[in-house]
Amino acid sequence: SCRARIICAIDVRKQLNCLPSFSPTILILRRITGATLQTTLSEEQTAEHAAVLSQLTSRASNLVRDLDPTDEFSMLRVRSRNREIMIAPDKEFILIVIQNPHIGESS
Repeated sequence: SCRARIICAIDVRKQLNCLPSFSPTILILRRITGATLQTTLSEEQTAEHAAVLSQLTSRASNLVRDLDPTDEFSMLRVRSRNREIMIAPDKEFILIVIQNPHIGESS
C-alpha cells in the first residue's frame, strides 16, 4: 500500500541519518523508479553516478541470474585504488555508497 511505502521510506531515511558522516563518503538512496530520496551529491552528480551505476547493477543482476536462475543478486562491491563502491539493490530502493577505501589508514 502507499502508506506502507511512505513508512518504509521514512524508516530508511532514519537509518541513513544514523550512519557516521564521513566527509569523503557519498550516499545515494533512490527508488527503483529513479526518484532520488536522499543524496550527498548535487542533483547533476547524483544523476550521472546513478545512471552509470544503475547500468552496472542491471548487468550484474543479469549475470547472477544467467549463472544460476535460483540465485538472487543482493550486493555489488567494486574497489579501485581511490574508491570503493557498494551497491545494494532492493525491490523498491537502491543504496549506493562510494567511499575512499583508505580512510583511517596512516600514511
